[in-house]
Amino acid sequence: MKFLKWLLIIVVALVALVLIVAAFMPDELKVERSITIDAPQDVVYDKVTNYNNWADWSIWSIRDTSLVSTVTGEPGTIGHKMAWEGDPDSSGTGEQEIIEINEKMMKGQVTFHTPWEDQMYQQFDFNEQGSSTEVVWTSTMELDYPLGRFMGVMAEDVVGNDMEIGLNNLKTLAENAKVGGLIETSIQEVESRKIYSIIDSTDNMADVSAKFAEIFGAVFEFVQSNNIQMAGAPLTINHEWDPQSSRYVFEAGIPVTETNVEPTGRIKRGQTSSGTVVKGTHQGPYETLEASYNELFEYIGKNNMEFKGLSWEEYVTDPGNTPQEELITFIYLPVEKK
Repeated sequence: MKFLKWLLIIVVALVALVLIVAAFMPDELKVERSITIDAPQDVVYDKVTNYNNWADWSIWSIRDTSLVSTVTGEPGTIGHKMAWEGDPDSSGTGEQEIIEINEKMMKGQVTFHTPWEDQMYQQFDFNEQGSSTEVVWTSTMELDYPLGRFMGVMAEDVVGNDMEIGLNNLKTLAENAKVGGLIETSIQEVESRKIYSIIDSTDNMADVSAKFAEIFGAVFEFVQSNNIQMAGAPLTINHEWDPQSSRYVFEAGIPVTETNVEPTGRIKRGQTSSGTVVKGTHQGPYETLEASYNELFEYIGKNNMEFKGLSWEEYVTDPGNTPQEELITFIYLPVEKK
């Protein structure tokens, strides 16, 4: 009896100790990992905010080969969701859904159904660093009292290790998928080119493609209907760009041999600059042109020159029948020696 009495005392003491220690332990698991990826923010952002891409880099998708995912909703928007069903003893079943998102951050709610019920939040912050992107991944989960708090201590390293592997996979994927960049840079003397064009502006860069399509269509129709001979690919002269307000003023037009025909409506006569330019040949999607501009401006500085005048772009290949990664754009930056 004495033995049982002491055994009971020890058990009670241990339980009390566990309860007391747990009371002073964190009630939330928070794990943060980060990585810098040598790829533009839009490339990295798409790999994370589109759940269709998670199977290519998520450690949980790669580790459990039996895992089957079902993705619903529009990628990159609130309500975009991925449900999964995998190994009953590991991945189990669950779903994650975007609950908050903007151009710099995505927050998702992860709900586990089996082999246990729980909930976790995952937030990704995207910090642009020149032509690279820093990704900060934060996972948080409430810990039940008392055992959940002890489990949290052990889970921190496991979750953190999985996040590190996932981020490294994301880095490899994004850097290998990175398309768009300069394939040639040169200094040239160019003559002015005559164009028929339309000047327009926008405060929302998402509208640019639609505006370009509308303007090029209108100018092309004018040129064709008046039997005017074209003298090159469509181009855009950049008049103004304010990154703070996203205000963009541009002149989109078509080069022609002569501008003798009187323009109508919004169409006007225009011309590109003449003289010394730094010319860059960009290959890849138009969305990645900014990185090429940054490289060209660096090139200008290193060669003791300064940018003077209005830059312009010439769209050599037709986006309607050319793969995104094969699009060719000529960039012209008028320069002077310092």
